[in-house]
Amino acid sequence: MKVWETVCFISQTIAANVAIIVIALYLIFLSLWSDSCGDIPFYLLLIGIAMLICSLYYPFYTYGKKKAIQDRQNRIHSLLEPIYEGEITSEEIIKFIPRYLHNICNAAVTVLFGICAPTTYYTFQMFFSRHECPAITYWTSFVISVFDIIVLVAILGACFSCCCLIIVVHVFCKSDEGNEVDIEA
Repeated sequence: MKVWETVCFISQTIAANVAIIVIALYLIFLSLWSDSCGDIPFYLLLIGIAMLICSLYYPFYTYGKKKAIQDRQNRIHSLLEPIYEGEITSEEIIKFIPRYLHNICNAAVTVLFGICAPTTYYTFQMFFSRHECPAITYWTSFVISVFDIIVLVAILGACFSCCCLIIVVHVFCKSDEGNEVDIEA
């Protein structure tokens, strides 16, 4: 059963990475093909490039994880104390990934989230004049904009929920401090 779970996990991971690369290339080619949609092709190009850069991180992460496992095994075979105990940690993996690549991927994610607002703005601004734009370009941008809005609402909702939870816990802790009863009396 363990082998089947591993095969399923690997196939899902490969399919997800290939899908991200295919979507990124689709957005890049679509943006280069479309020129009559105002600023939408430019933002689709930026989204495609940022997604392509983000998709390059996974192979390096996998390589770093493999090297971290080898490093831990070498330390054990050399009768040295392993630096970390238990599962492989992200600190061990990051040691084997080039620092600049990690920074570039973080910048690409930041750019990807930063492009969401102007893409959504220009897409909905062109809603009534979408006939001037190739249908595939406009509707691709529309779907990306709706997805961006869903992700943004989910992130802001999670932040708001965490803030509310912290406030509620803080208020309950303050109210419990004033109601302490002396049990020994």
